[in-house]
Amino acid sequence: MENVNLNTDVVASIVTSEKAIIRRKNKNADNTAQNNVARLGNYAAIAVEIADPKRFPRNKGGKNLFDTTVSGEIKRQLENGGVTTSQAKYYYRHAADLVRELKLNGNATASQVAEFFTDNEITSEAKLKSYFSGDSAKSAYDKLLDKAIGRLTKTGKVSTEAAVLLTDADIEKFAADCRARLADAQRETEAVEQAVQDNATVGDVFAKVTA
Repeated sequence: MENVNLNTDVVASIVTSEKAIIRRKNKNADNTAQNNVARLGNYAAIAVEIADPKRFPRNKGGKNLFDTTVSGEIKRQLENGGVTTSQAKYYYRHAADLVRELKLNGNATASQVAEFFTDNEITSEAKLKSYFSGDSAKSAYDKLLDKAIGRLTKTGKVSTEAAVLLTDADIEKFAADCRARLADAQRETEAVEQAVQDNATVGDVFAKVTA
């Protein structure tokens, strides 16, 4: 066999590149973790801030914690401070959810919210959103339905914005594809089982011949 060698300069270059990739991956992971901690800390801070009913009067009627004047002012002040409109909306919505869920008042502390996060394994903004949307309590089957047909919200409404199956024809095609995939899987399983049996038979015959 011929002696083959990679160019040492090429190898060195690849190694250097790989080390840089690993550093960037680690840095990104660290950044993501820090961002998650920071975001959840922001939610906790806002929740504690708006929990005092003397400073932020509760809505006396309706299902919302605050009326539109108070909620609008909270979001406006966040936006004026430099928070994007979409993020200000989420900050307000889920901070209010936290106040309601934890029954926070003027004596609320950030540690109360942090304990709630820990108890419910909420480690990111996405998990916080999932908790209050009700998605975290859904079964794998229900989540599949959400993706396929449309997401069922806590209020009983269905959002079809991200739905994959939009018509009866789509559903029928999906059902046919599922049956075909199951049949393929079954054939593969049977082929493996048959191969095991064949190998066992060959082994028996060989053992008898060589006995």
